[in-house]
Amino acid sequence: MEKNHGGFHGIKPFFCGALALALPICAAAAAQGPAANYPERAVKLIVPFPPGGPNDTSSRVFASHLANVLKRSVYVENVAGANGRIGSKTAAKASPDGYSLLVGSTNLNVVLPALNKNLDYDPVKDFIPIAAFSSDSLIMAVSPGLPVNSVQEFVSYAKAKPGKISAGGASGIAPHFAIEMFKQLTATDILFVPYKGGGPAILDLIGGHIQMTFNNKSALLPYIQSGKVKAIAVTGTRRQAEIPNVPTMDEVGLAGMPSTSYYGLMAPAGTPPEIVEKLKRAVATVSKSAEARAAFANLGVDPDVSDIDFGAVLARQRVEWESIVARTGIKAE
Repeated sequence: MEKNHGGFHGIKPFFCGALALALPICAAAAAQGPAANYPERAVKLIVPFPPGGPNDTSSRVFASHLANVLKRSVYVENVAGANGRIGSKTAAKASPDGYSLLVGSTNLNVVLPALNKNLDYDPVKDFIPIAAFSSDSLIMAVSPGLPVNSVQEFVSYAKAKPGKISAGGASGIAPHFAIEMFKQLTATDILFVPYKGGGPAILDLIGGHIQMTFNNKSALLPYIQSGKVKAIAVTGTRRQAEIPNVPTMDEVGLAGMPSTSYYGLMAPAGTPPEIVEKLKRAVATVSKSAEARAAFANLGVDPDVSDIDFGAVLARQRVEWESIVARTGIKAE
């Protein structure tokens, strides 16, 4: 007697049809993976420098506004040491899931690699540039008691006292290179005094222990506005709104000086493109926020960077800084 399998045969076509309809949906969900609901927990921003410096302060302002956009906690973790190398390596080795990101910068991702060819991570291949969130220019400042009020007067003063004028700054990063480039371009005999950070150099400038420094606008601006130091030039292609009477280096005939430093978000290589795009849109939203722009302005950094391609800017700066390192002859410590 032939067995009746009619019930089974009736179910099978229905099951297969339903499965065929479900497979594309499942495949799409699988393709999105964890990116679909990103972020589902707190996001960490790795800052490879100690608390209190320009990288740290601007990163904390950025983190608070990014949290508002992502609707998740965003916090800064300082992983300092070896002039940024330790934190950079930590970020490079982090899981590429969008929850551990690097606050990159010109100093960190351009100057440091140009100066150090034996890093134990790849500063280009190990990171995906997401977007810049601020920029900062260098200011040339002199001690308040120095009888000069312009670059031209400073050069004349230094040439009249060869070897007796000292300029200080953080060693091995942009201010150091700016001082050495200034010496070359002006043919002045100025003694460089290395510091472990820009803060101590500013204090010694105020005290008259050194006569000149280059430092970030965000670090120097409060002292300029209070009259404790004198600004005589800014790097970059345009004057700064807070100190509109201070000319650019180009205006005083010193083109080729190290210029703008950019700060931005970077993800470990391998981070899903969907997460990178979500973060890029979030950074753009922060950059357009009036509250965020005001907060950055209070720090002395420029938030007008939403229209730049962060990766392209860093690539261009790598070429520029290879030339600057070669010209100055500065070696890694």
